[in-house]
Amino acid sequence: MENKDRMQIRSRTRPWFNWRKTARWRDLCAATFERDRYTCQCGCGQKADAPDLVCSHIIWHAGDEAKFWDPKNLRTMLRQHHVEHERKERRHRPPP
Repeated sequence: MENKDRMQIRSRTRPWFNWRKTARWRDLCAATFERDRYTCQCGCGQKADAPDLVCSHIIWHAGDEAKFWDPKNLRTMLRQHHVEHERKERRHRPPP
């Protein structure tokens, strides 16, 4: 299965994939970066520009809109640190 097909299936079966494409999500991420002073919250304390940062959920939302959109459940992370963190988390996460 090609990546494009996989993404289409995810968009239909996991609606939160589409939430990340909204202006609301972009605005929430920008506010999170500002709040965290463009500093990675994984513990490293590195600062970066917005293109190198991601908005990461502290507690996995599992499709729960309240958890997904809650600013208190978001933190700024360097993209690289987020990828490493997600790899570890997914091993222990129950399926949606």
